[in-house]
Amino acid sequence: LTGCYESAGIAPEDDPFNLGATADKIISIDNERYKTISGLNLQKAACRECFALEHCAGECPSKMTLSSGQEEYRCSINRKILEEHLLLHLERSGQGCIKFN
Repeated sequence: LTGCYESAGIAPEDDPFNLGATADKIISIDNERYKTISGLNLQKAACRECFALEHCAGECPSKMTLSSGQEEYRCSINRKILEEHLLLHLERSGQGCIKFN
């Protein structure tokens, strides 16, 4: 039983988001593990100043813990998608246009 679909194929003992197990229609939750996972703060310092933070929420915890250093690439994609989305809505609304740095 995992808290992240991206780690669903990982063996339970290797899954950092493993919350427990299911067997015979019974769900067993590891409460200590749940508290540990719930208390993780994986947000990078750069996230606090990013205009897209409310959009991506600092990225998926599994990507932050299991990543291979490609966060900046993913961040640039998230920011560009949000920028284009906002510009499109502004254009459609007739409110004018802004440009992000």
